[in-house]
Amino acid sequence: MQATRWLLEQREQKKWDSFSWTAVRPLIASLNDKVNKGAPTLVTDLRRAWMENQAKRVDNDLVVSSPKRTSDSQDPLDSRFIVLGDPGEQDASQYVVVPALLEHVDDVDFMVICSDVIYPSGDINDYADGFYIPYGEVPAPPAELPELRSMETLRRLPVYALPGNHDWYDGLTGFMWHFCGAETLDSTVYGPHGGSLLEWPSRLLWRRPSGKMRRLRLKDKRSNRAPNQDWEPRQPGPYYAIDTGHLMLVCIDTGIDGTIDREQSQWLLTVSSKPKPKILLTGKPLLVNRKDHSCEIVGGPVHDDADPGHGFENVYQVVTHEPYRYVATIGGDIHNFQHYERDGMHHIVSGGGGAYMKATHTIPDVGEDPFAAAEDELKKMIPSATDSLQYFARQLLPRLWHLVREIIVMLAGIGFGAVLVNTVSDQRGHLVLGLSVALAICWLGRALVITPRFTQTSRYRLIAAVVAFLAGVVLAMAGWWLAPAHFAKDAWGWLGLTGGACAVSWLMRETGWWRSRTPEVRDDQPWLRPLAVLLIIVPIATIIAGRNWVLTAAAVVISLAALGGWALRTSSQETQGRWSWNRWAPIIAYVVQSLAALLILHALVVRPGSRDVLWAATLGAVVCLLLLGIGAVIVLCLVMLPIAAVAGLGHAHPLRAGWGRVGPIAPAILLLITGLGLWGAWEAFGLSDPEADGRRGAFTTVLMLVSLVVIPLLFDGARRVFGRNRYKGVLVLIGILTVGVLKWSGVLDTSAPRAAAAGLVVLVATSVSVVIAHLTFLGAFWLVWDRDERGEPIQFTEADAQDVIDWRHGGTRPSSEAVARRAMIVFPGLFHPHGPLQDAVSEIFDSDEPPFYKNFLVLDSRADRLTITTYLVTGIEDSIDAWFIDIPLDQDA
Repeated sequence: MQATRWLLEQREQKKWDSFSWTAVRPLIASLNDKVNKGAPTLVTDLRRAWMENQAKRVDNDLVVSSPKRTSDSQDPLDSRFIVLGDPGEQDASQYVVVPALLEHVDDVDFMVICSDVIYPSGDINDYADGFYIPYGEVPAPPAELPELRSMETLRRLPVYALPGNHDWYDGLTGFMWHFCGAETLDSTVYGPHGGSLLEWPSRLLWRRPSGKMRRLRLKDKRSNRAPNQDWEPRQPGPYYAIDTGHLMLVCIDTGIDGTIDREQSQWLLTVSSKPKPKILLTGKPLLVNRKDHSCEIVGGPVHDDADPGHGFENVYQVVTHEPYRYVATIGGDIHNFQHYERDGMHHIVSGGGGAYMKATHTIPDVGEDPFAAAEDELKKMIPSATDSLQYFARQLLPRLWHLVREIIVMLAGIGFGAVLVNTVSDQRGHLVLGLSVALAICWLGRALVITPRFTQTSRYRLIAAVVAFLAGVVLAMAGWWLAPAHFAKDAWGWLGLTGGACAVSWLMRETGWWRSRTPEVRDDQPWLRPLAVLLIIVPIATIIAGRNWVLTAAAVVISLAALGGWALRTSSQETQGRWSWNRWAPIIAYVVQSLAALLILHALVVRPGSRDVLWAATLGAVVCLLLLGIGAVIVLCLVMLPIAAVAGLGHAHPLRAGWGRVGPIAPAILLLITGLGLWGAWEAFGLSDPEADGRRGAFTTVLMLVSLVVIPLLFDGARRVFGRNRYKGVLVLIGILTVGVLKWSGVLDTSAPRAAAAGLVVLVATSVSVVIAHLTFLGAFWLVWDRDERGEPIQFTEADAQDVIDWRHGGTRPSSEAVARRAMIVFPGLFHPHGPLQDAVSEIFDSDEPPFYKNFLVLDSRADRLTITTYLVTGIEDSIDAWFIDIPLDQDA
């Protein structure tokens, strides 16, 4: 790891110490993944534009010859090359692979990066730390790091690449400039080119590519990888073929959604018909996680000119067509290693070149999925299922225990704050303000000062517990400050609602009420049904006794929905159509919870005397949604429709070119219109009236929810416009100016700050309740009693992990109850309570500390044989392992 740490210090941007999908920046940078769903033809249009530009400078067959080795090989057609999948996270998990790569670069001809060269969005500037520095653009390594002695060889190594979905999130701009020498496309290509109405606004919202940062000297870095700095692109575009002599590598571009277009599919058939053994390299594997992903050909079947009667609907049919002589497929995207053998062809998943490790213990067993690959087809996984389970147990259980502990401490802080409000003097408002400032300082310190390494220490965990306690105190005292006369009622109401949610969560966990009926559902215990009835009847009876008819109505609505859901659940296996449980359960849940929340808000939060509160509570949500919709319509009218009117004109038409000037600022126009609309609504609906507490509070709460989405987007936009070093100062200046404007306009002297505080308290209290209920559903509070002498949850031994894997694949329950309970949290399987922690365990709980489970391939091609060697990299000394695949090549076929 010493070599890895030295390489990390050479980075120029250091955007993050450890890449994480739980951070806001990567999620914002990847928004085009969601936008693309509304503009399914955009990637095809962009690819066509790239290829049209490249056609002026490359051969039409898109086949390049590989560089040959300079050694005295007896057979000049022999070839040795590296395939590296999904590398570019720009952190330790990528850089740890470099020393292992250096052991093999001395005698290889070239390297192919297979899918997702740069995370999270293929940004042109991220290549500095994600490509050039880890693969050679560094000063001479120190003598005490002999494992880096071949860095110069790695820098001179020819590198090809094929894009993954993340490389497409910037429209492939970074990929095409660094590998193909293509300049940025004209912005008119993002304009409306037909399609549905949804495609127009989706293209409008597409996040545009960044410009090159001068300080990174990207052109110099690109030139330094060529002899005499005379750089020329080695590949013609995002899809192409490499002729190695005995073998042909066919590299395809599967875009964002894992499909190929008509033009690429016709080229694929042409190059596949060449009389030579072939390997398909693809950004999306054709066989992965025991399931077929055939890679659809958009637009229907394509036909080979030599055999017009044979149509191909997907890429899998192409590679399995015997005359085309494919011997293997290699795909990235999934960040582990999997090797399948089916009907004499080898299918390899190799995406462990640097990105976070994707769990393998969650891959379904043959018995769990009727479409899963046969048992004997899966030859090897890295990591193994037991290694994967042990790895993520080490990551998930301690962190979940920390969360449980901080929730408990926060609840203690809420209790302490409730006692404190009755004992301190009239300075309670100042105390709330002081504690809030202390919490803000702690949050800023966590974001700006504390390093990820420090978060692994016991001192940090102690600080986190203290901060959680202070947060609980502030929440309680803020609740008193906002409504001192009703504080006790509100506090008991919140505790009651939270306790009820936990009781329902526990009952759902025990009965399997949250999913369709299966033989695994435990609903045959005689005590469960009476308990369910009690949970329904007791709250209703209590509320009726108090003659609170609004809350009674809420309880009745929830109960009817629950009983209806139970009835749908029992028949869902026989009725898989319109009335199936899986289809209606989410709709019922959201509608009922929304109605119940409005009714509870009316009865508990808003004070007597405001009889129009139910209408007011609904007003906040409706007005915000309407204003966003109105703003979007106005933008469409002002920007999209005039552009669409001239969409049929040529790309060079001046009206068409207007899209390039207006399109990038359209989100800013939308934000401005929405802001003006919100201000107008505040005045139009009388929300500045001192008596409009209920309406103002509801409106402000919803506005804060919108702000939680808008503010990160503003941060991201400022970072992209003003640069990494200046955007923080710009945002601070904007914040100061905003406060000044609010003070000058008199807003801070009204009840608006109190309404904002009320909205924040409601959001925090609701979030805490949801987290507690979900942890109850997962059974996480059991970790309080499952700790060893070091105060951390016990993880799995190798034997324990194997017992859990066997249990999940139809075996018996582990004899140790502690192991079974931990398994229910880490690996609940398909038939047990789970949530985002388990569904996205790889994305949330990856680690940049060894052991890693990275891998890359070294392929040796000779006249009669192809050998594929998989090297496992763990980051631990002397831990490199290998897996060999030997494939005979019949050159005379």
